[in-house]
Amino acid sequence: MEAMIDTWISYVAKRPAVARVALRETASVTPTHTSAIAKHAERLFELATTVINEGVEQGLFRHVNPIRILSAVAGPTVFFVAVMPALGFSSPTAPLEKEELDAHRAEVLGIARRILGTRGPRPAKRGR
Repeated sequence: MEAMIDTWISYVAKRPAVARVALRETASVTPTHTSAIAKHAERLFELATTVINEGVEQGLFRHVNPIRILSAVAGPTVFFVAVMPALGFSSPTAPLEKEELDAHRAEVLGIARRILGTRGPRPAKRGR
């Protein structure tokens, strides 16, 4: 799950237009009109559901609704990458600073770990 989260954050940070398109597409959804992005989101939901269910079966995660994880990861990342620059808090065209992106990644992973009931990756064993 952490690899999926890390990949999502890295992908969107390198391609901020993805976050802007996601906001635009979801803003136009009505009861009679779905967005083009919905089919991609459905695949992501299915993958997250599979990973979470396997983690629950293996005793790695507590049982949670996958929507909680997806919203806890996607929401802050889209806001960080697309909305904050649009509000003038950083350049909408400049790449995100590594330190800020690393801090965002750590915060989002912390939220996901709390929801899933994990403590994160185990530290590497040191040689003797």
